[in-house]
Amino acid sequence: MFVDGGIAYLRRGAANFDEIQDTSVIAPRPMLVGEDNPHSSDPRHALYPSPPGCSGARLCAILGMDWRDYLRAFDRADLCSGRWDAAEARETAAEIRRTGAGIWHVLCGAKVARAFGLDPATVAEPAHVRQLYEAGGGFVVVPHPSGRSRIWSDPTAAKTVRETLVKLGIVPRRELP
Repeated sequence: MFVDGGIAYLRRGAANFDEIQDTSVIAPRPMLVGEDNPHSSDPRHALYPSPPGCSGARLCAILGMDWRDYLRAFDRADLCSGRWDAAEARETAAEIRRTGAGIWHVLCGAKVARAFGLDPATVAEPAHVRQLYEAGGGFVVVPHPSGRSRIWSDPTAAKTVRETLVKLGIVPRRELP
């Protein structure tokens, strides 16, 4: 893990936090960005795939990935520590945008997209993703992976998200079920 501007990132090769030995910065990975974690304010737990049923676990399943591969494939961050705060979210989004140029950001939900200054209605469709490139990376908005989002009840939703992320090179093709 390394900390940049107060944002902690779990780095490639560490399936769990005890395996982290080298804190040097390596090639950037796509970043999953969520709202906040009601189970922990520890930034290492952002969109973490445990406990079962949490947003990180749901996203891991939606992407069709084993939890170890999921943790190795992505940097993860939440915009808020504790409860959602729109001002804090905008500040954190600006910092992520500043430090994360050239990588893909998968924004989980409309509130996260708005914190980044994006209109979720215009970026949710894969056809609009091309308009969001920034210096080799960009932004993809997916429905929030919580159990509250009714979009995931559509059996084609997870497949569409996975296929879009594979086409953009965010999720490795071999991860598709």
